[in-house]
Amino acid sequence: MIVVLLDLIDCDKVQINGNIEILKDNLDAYLVQIPIFDIEQLNKPPTKKFALKSNYIAAAASDRFILAYDHPSLVLFNSDTELNRVKLNNNEAEVYDICWSETLCAFLILSLRSLYMYDPLSSGLKQIEQIKLAEGENIWSITAYQNDLFISYLSGDYIIECRSLPSWKILKRWKKHDICDKDDVYIHCIRTNDIYLGMTIKQGNKTWKFGIFDHQMTKIRQLQIDKQIDHINTCMLTPISNQKWLTINSSLKKISFIDESTNQIKQINKNVNIGFYFGKQLFVLRTTDGLEFYEL
Repeated sequence: MIVVLLDLIDCDKVQINGNIEILKDNLDAYLVQIPIFDIEQLNKPPTKKFALKSNYIAAAASDRFILAYDHPSLVLFNSDTELNRVKLNNNEAEVYDICWSETLCAFLILSLRSLYMYDPLSSGLKQIEQIKLAEGENIWSITAYQNDLFISYLSGDYIIECRSLPSWKILKRWKKHDICDKDDVYIHCIRTNDIYLGMTIKQGNKTWKFGIFDHQMTKIRQLQIDKQIDHINTCMLTPISNQKWLTINSSLKKISFIDESTNQIKQINKNVNIGFYFGKQLFVLRTTDGLEFYEL
């Protein structure tokens, strides 16, 4: 007997010899039910809001916790309330990016020159000593997938590096010409959807494009997000599903829903800084003064 999970198989490419039995009653035991994302849902009133004192971008979530940078502290939430605040060292620069690592069961927090790990259960915060930057190097964005950590550099000899978790060993580095086109200025945000790496890339004409790469940095495709000139350098990225992404440009006050399979882009006007899933039923937007929750 062969159990077929229809949502996970490309039926045009499958050839199976033998009897096939589809167990309708048992599909729920195998398939994860993920709501269809509709960008218009973000125009509705939020179901809940947590206040923050400062207007910053960095925030991320696991299935149980949200960690947000509220200068000068990291703030931990669950779905109901604020749990803890950890004040950062006064000598440390502001936090630019946060991601969750399933491998470490911890949040990774990125400043311009340092990387930290925060355990939400113990509230322990420690600097990753293996990240040692050369003169002129600045790090800007991070994303983790299984045992791989990808770090984007704002300046220095390399623009992307991949490190192994939990050893922090450098696996590979790429220079700007390995990834970017001639007229690209820098990569602002990198995220993984478990299959590909997505990047928002600032171009020399001050517009943004969206690039898709495999984990070896082979370019799959890219498309222009918006032709509007952006004089401020902020364009965040969120994976929605295998072929769908969300870009958030706080300076242009636009959220763009990108379907890479069709190269279609749908946009709404909304003044937010970043967005991310919290579990599978909630989507969170960080606004200028807090976190807004939307049911999908």
